[in-house]
Amino acid sequence: MAVCLLCLVFSATATSQTDDKARESLAAGIAHFQSGDLDAARDEFLRAEALGMRSISLSYNLAVVYYRLGEYELAERRFRSLLTTDDRALAAYNLGLVALARGEQRVARAWFSEVSEGGAAPNKLQQMAKVQLDRLAADNVPAGHRGQGSGVLNLAGGYDSNIAGLPDGELSSKGGSFAELFAVGSYRVDSFNGNTLGLEGSAYGRRYPDDSGYNSSLVRGSVFLFEPLSEGYREAELTVSQSWFSGQSFETRYGLEGKRGWRPCAIEDANCSIALAVARIQGASNYDAYDGQRYRLTLAAGKQIGHWRLDSQYRWDMEDRRDLSVGDQFYSLSPQHHRLRIAASVPVSSNLLAGLSGSFRYSRYRDSHTIDTVGGLVTERRTDRRLSTTIFAEQWLNNRWLVRADWQYRRSDSSIALYDYRRHTVMLSIEGIFGSG
Repeated sequence: MAVCLLCLVFSATATSQTDDKARESLAAGIAHFQSGDLDAARDEFLRAEALGMRSISLSYNLAVVYYRLGEYELAERRFRSLLTTDDRALAAYNLGLVALARGEQRVARAWFSEVSEGGAAPNKLQQMAKVQLDRLAADNVPAGHRGQGSGVLNLAGGYDSNIAGLPDGELSSKGGSFAELFAVGSYRVDSFNGNTLGLEGSAYGRRYPDDSGYNSSLVRGSVFLFEPLSEGYREAELTVSQSWFSGQSFETRYGLEGKRGWRPCAIEDANCSIALAVARIQGASNYDAYDGQRYRLTLAAGKQIGHWRLDSQYRWDMEDRRDLSVGDQFYSLSPQHHRLRIAASVPVSSNLLAGLSGSFRYSRYRDSHTIDTVGGLVTERRTDRRLSTTIFAEQWLNNRWLVRADWQYRRSDSSIALYDYRRHTVMLSIEGIFGSG
């Protein structure tokens, strides 16, 4: 990275009480860094800290070494410890570099904006932050535009062994090939006081050439406000979406979501977040049984352990729908879902990433179903237990395009046999990233 402040601070600003051995370890760490032995440099800096040295230069040097070793969570933690010092601007700039290295362009933009727009930062540092912001700008944004745009396009094809209909409804028991498109774009409208105001839009569609009755699509738009904090971030988002099923309008949703993230959080060197969301749902004329609300709570945590990236998520959903009555039959469309998901990924080479994930979802519906069977009407409360496993690999072709292969298996066991299923999906996709990211 040409514009970078990730270099060591050579001043060993130790106090007179600092043990000579700690100063020797600090000097040895700097020497190891200069010779390219980053592991030894880290060990010496940590030894100086263990011997009682406490200084801004030591914290900064440790952060730099962690960054160079690719231990971004530890680097971020060290840089954040400097945000309350007179070197906040320097720490904020380097936090932007850490965010870039982790692919978090929105976070990086917020940190660089704080430095470039803050009067306390040195002029040279402000100019360097502005260069980073320019680099984050989309290549195709015309001169004179205020904002910065980015987008992702994903094209995929695959095979589904058990084609799904409406959400959590009865499956078809038929297999078939499909083509899929997903596109998302965002645009930064403005930045102020380090905050980012932006717009985001996305579109999704899946088509089954041999069974168009199961085709589905969705468009979604949102406006968001992102605020970086000394130990994380806050974000608020207003959304509206429209979905279609089998060529007909299905649902319109209006949503509000708030999210708070911590870096690091109570789990050592981990990133954590909590999100609360509510949505008002209007079913189309043929699907008015889906009218109602959805409430969602999401808890997430991620941590780097060696070369492995581990992520976990718990999500609670409560649906309050009108439900469906057909003659003497009744179908509850108002479940509570509890889902736990764990994922792991590891770089196999510089351009190849592999991973797997597993999830379990328990669902219980608010009211009992009444279903007409061969033996007559049967009334029973629906509860589902669904297991899902995914294995994937993705290969970067260049700095914009990647190809990805996925295999997923789902198994659902329900108290009502009608909703039992087994499902395999294989998919190959190509994805492009455009603009600033």
